[in-house]
Amino acid sequence: MIISRARVTTTFAILVVVNTALLSFNTFSRFADDGIVFPGDANIVLDLKSSVTHIQKVVQKKHGPTGQLLLTKKSEKQLASNTAATKTKSQETTPVIRAGDVFAPGTLNLTRLETFQRCYINRDLYNPHYEIPGHRMISETHGLVYVQNVKAGSTTSTTKMQQLFNDTKIKTCQWIGNKRDKGHNYTQYASFHWFTFSREPLSRFVSGFQEAMLRWQNPNSPPDPPKELRDFFQKYNKQNLKLTEDHDGVMEALESFVINHLDGSTVPNDHLVLQSSTILRAGCPLRLDAIHEIETINNVFDQFSEERNMMTNNEIMHTRKSSLRLNISMISLPVRQKICQLSALDYCCLNYKLPPECDGVISCKWIDPKNLPHEDIPAPTLRSSINNGLNDTMLLINTVSPYPVLPIASKK
Repeated sequence: MIISRARVTTTFAILVVVNTALLSFNTFSRFADDGIVFPGDANIVLDLKSSVTHIQKVVQKKHGPTGQLLLTKKSEKQLASNTAATKTKSQETTPVIRAGDVFAPGTLNLTRLETFQRCYINRDLYNPHYEIPGHRMISETHGLVYVQNVKAGSTTSTTKMQQLFNDTKIKTCQWIGNKRDKGHNYTQYASFHWFTFSREPLSRFVSGFQEAMLRWQNPNSPPDPPKELRDFFQKYNKQNLKLTEDHDGVMEALESFVINHLDGSTVPNDHLVLQSSTILRAGCPLRLDAIHEIETINNVFDQFSEERNMMTNNEIMHTRKSSLRLNISMISLPVRQKICQLSALDYCCLNYKLPPECDGVISCKWIDPKNLPHEDIPAPTLRSSINNGLNDTMLLINTVSPYPVLPIASKK
């Protein structure tokens, strides 16, 4: 019997007992890189800092069920010590979350959906965002519900739903105060897969502004600009601003719009509504199974088609009204920061990391729902509709931002 001791990596050492030959250092290296490659019957004794379970599986794969992984007394003590140290370190590095704690957007170790389930939307502050109807695209045959989110692939998603799943129906969620829409029976769709897409808030806002200008310029695409914005719009309309070509002109209009005409107390156009309130449409009961990134639209619908044994079709696209993409880096710093502040709810509730230039201009805060003046509408519908252990005592996410300002109607 020959006993050889060699250190393989900085993570563990091996003591191999082999009846036939002394194993070379290269063999030990192959163990570290490729798994067990020892010839014959070998018992492996690990002075362990790596995964015992994993290596036991490797041993048995190479040597059959009789392959053994033995720990020395020293190794057992080391393993116990390492396990205890890991638990202690985990306890030390996992902060206790308390009501009032402030954190930066995009720093939670949660998915977008998990973060969104904790979103608090003050119904007074964000009331104007709920006054705009929203839509659900429902395919009963295929068990899908697409929750519309404008300027986050909504036209593409709607087109794909209609062309891939030809029984798709559009259901509109009207604003009816603090009540849910009684016109549709959504309980029959409880077992369906509910999904939506989200988009980085700064990029989405800029795209939404361009869409609003295009709609205002098109006489066949109501509504017209609100009264307070007519002078602003007419100024650029008289200049024959080419919204699909004139980059500098559109950039100037955007800067003027954000600095001089927007404080968040109104929503001048449907395409400037926040994502969080768009998805949590007050008129519709809501559940959500997934919030996907806008960049994954084709992959998501491909998966839906494959799961249903259907042909995929990535040629389904909508025609963009605007081919002009503004260079966001050219937008002035104050304007970019104000857009971040206006979009604070989406940064906090969808767990998007702030652009570097917006660091520190907004933050998120954990709040205790028991201390709120009234229940937020309709976020509790989202929380109660998903059986994942969330309850009324959980802390919720609020925003800390100078915008939006409280709407005049709410001040009264």
